[in-house]
Amino acid sequence: MSARQKLNNAHVHGALIVAALIGAVTGSWAVFLLSALVGLAMAIHSGGIRLRSRRNRDR
Repeated sequence: MSARQKLNNAHVHGALIVAALIGAVTGSWAVFLLSALVGLAMAIHSGGIRLRSRRNRDR
């Protein structure tokens, strides 16, 4: 497993843990799903989760 994959996994797990805490506090699966989607979207947008390698970005 490459370093990029390990970092992506760490960001995904972090987003899911935070979403699970928020969902548990509110007691709602819908809030969990919404906060998980928002957290993952924010991580992708900020560059924390890299979907493509840097050498493929120019394409």
